[in-house]
Amino acid sequence: MTGDDPLLRWRDEFPILQRCTYLVSNSLGAMPRAAYDALRQYADEWAAEGVTAWHHWLPEVGRFGDEIGRLFGAPPGSVTLHQNVSILQAILASAPRSSSASTTSPPSTTSGSNRPAAAPGPS
Repeated sequence: MTGDDPLLRWRDEFPILQRCTYLVSNSLGAMPRAAYDALRQYADEWAAEGVTAWHHWLPEVGRFGDEIGRLFGAPPGSVTLHQNVSILQAILASAPRSSSASTTSPPSTTSGSNRPAAAPGPS
């Protein structure tokens, strides 16, 4: 690279590049400074709040789903993320099936939450 290469301005964002030439990109690429800062914030919240820190993290799941959805034109709130494919397959497999339009709709979930909305109790 030459001194006028526009990519050189990004070099300082990857601290390991100041110590070595880092060619590993198939496994763990060079960690950007911003990733380290975000991981530290996550760890600080986890250490300070334990499991109650989810009130910070769950809204991020919904926002990230919206960002992914923008890549293929999905409306906000229509893309969801889950822990793994097995969990998502179980959710889809348990969804009600209908061959025609029905007055029964599947239980809704709170956006950005993995908890189902409360079902009505016995009458």
